[in-house]
Formats: sequence, C-alpha cells, structure tokens
Amino acid sequence: MSLTHGVPLMTGWATKRGGVRTTWKRRYFILKDNATLSYFKDSTDTDASKCKGIVQLLGSGVIIQGPPDVEPIPWPRTSAENARLAIVTPSRTFYIYTDSGETCQQWLSALREASGKHPALRSGQRAAMSTSRKQGEVDAREEQRMFKAQLQKLVKQPGNDRCAECSKPNPTWASWNLGVFVCISCTGAHRSLGPHGSKLKSLKLDDWNAQQIDNLARKGNLRVNQHFEAQLPATFQRPKSLDELVLFVQDKYQAKKWVKKGQRLSIAESLDDAMDEQEADNRVGASMQAEASAAHADEDPMANHDWF
Repeated sequence: MSLTHGVPLMTGWATKRGGVRTTWKRRYFILKDNATLSYFKDSTDTDASKCKGIVQLLGSGVIIQGPPDVEPIPWPRTSAENARLAIVTPSRTFYIYTDSGETCQQWLSALREASGKHPALRSGQRAAMSTSRKQGEVDAREEQRMFKAQLQKLVKQPGNDRCAECSKPNPTWASWNLGVFVCISCTGAHRSLGPHGSKLKSLKLDDWNAQQIDNLARKGNLRVNQHFEAQLPATFQRPKSLDELVLFVQDKYQAKKWVKKGQRLSIAESLDDAMDEQEADNRVGASMQAEASAAHADEDPMANHDWF
C-alpha cells in the first residue's frame, strides 16, 4: 500500500529491533488509518523515499501484543517491561519499546483500532473501518493493475524487449534503479551486486510504485547500455552461464569497465531502501523461485534452478 494513502492517526518516537542484525534503532513511527505503520530515521523528513519500512496491520495472521504477552527476547535494559510491544506478522515479528508504559498503552490502543483488533470497538465502528480499508485495498489493486499495464508497454519497446545483459527475448524482471529489463537468469546475476546495487522486481509478481516505473521509462535498456557499454568491444561475446553473467554485470555496473571517462548516469533511490538488505534479497529470491517453479524445464533451463 502506498505511503501517499491514508490519514495519520498517531505519530511518535520509539525503538525497534532490526530484522536481520537484531540491533536496536530509534525510529519515528507514523500510524495511518489504512492500517499501515511506517517508520523513519528523521521526524523532520517523512517523505516516502526516506521511509525505512512499512508494517501492514491487516490480515488474520497479524497479532498485536502488549505487556505482559510480549515474548521475553533479549530486551535492552533501558526498555521498561510495561513499555514493550510486538507486532507479529506471518513473515516477521516487529519488537518495539516506547519511552513509557503510558505511551505504550496509547500505541497499543491506536494500533489495535487501526487494524480492527481493538476489543472495545463497537460493531458499527468495525464495519465503518472495514469498509474504509476495503476501499483502500480496491484502490491499491487498481493502482497496481495500472502500473502492470504500463510495465507491459515499456517492456515491449525496442531494446527493452530483450534482456539488457544476455539479449534473451521477453525479459520478465527489471532493475528499476539501474533502469533495465532483464531475464530471470540475469536477475540472478544482478543479485551479486547486492540489494542496493540493483533493485530487482518481477514485472508480474511484485508491487510497483510510480517513481520506479518512471525511472524505467526515462532510462530503458538502450540508454543504459549506451552508457555502461560505451566502450564494449564490438566482437564481445555475450555471456551465457550464470557464473559468466555474474562477472559481466560486476564489471559493467560496479567496475564500470566500459564507461567513457567523464560520463555520468544517475542511479535512482526510493522506498525499497526501507528494507534490510537480507529482507530485500529474500523477497527477490522468493519471487524468482515462484517464477522458476511455474516454468517448464524443456523451455527454460532455469526452471529447475534453486534461487535460494
């Protein structure tokens, strides 16, 4: 769900535990009436591009816990027992502690209200909130349908209709920050650049936003390759094996081996920076595995590849 949707219900500072490194970081939280909780590094700059993460509070698998039900993990000594809360989702548990027990209760009440899980909500209130959330979900689905249609138009344009790295036809992925369309094999190679070096999304399986699509539209395979392959020898043979592809994309984007001196091409940043590196890479791997599982081995050798 986009950060541009929803009305803020509650804002404030709290401390959360990282999903990968389990370090505790002070973050500024914004809870909205579309049942999303987003967090930022700076309270004075809450633009979507600065968001460090979003927690979706909708769904039967989401549980909001407060004291004394929160799991006894290694909490910092500075966290009072009555100031601890947890948001349990099907994919991850978010551990948060506030500055006081009173603030914790305020957040718990607001979180449960926004997600429709507050025990004191009357049936009429629940129905109204449910209707609002359903409309928001419909709007979000419609927005994604529009984005997917735009992507299909872009990927059919000359140059974009073949993988930017190996020239295989009909790419199904894109590195939206680099601005190129790639096949699933070269997506695997792009992962070697790291989640911040190449921000990968499936054209069909992942959600997109306007900024990401705009960057692809402004760049595209032809323009990007004119920059990163400006001095690539005419006799160069495109790599075929995954190992060769990994070396090629690292030479191309990290070492900038074939870029003309003095040439520059901006690399976009956006909401995907909200994810921890491991989270971002796991998301890519899951989408790749889903696409590979649906492919036929006789048509695509990557169908049997384990992308994890």
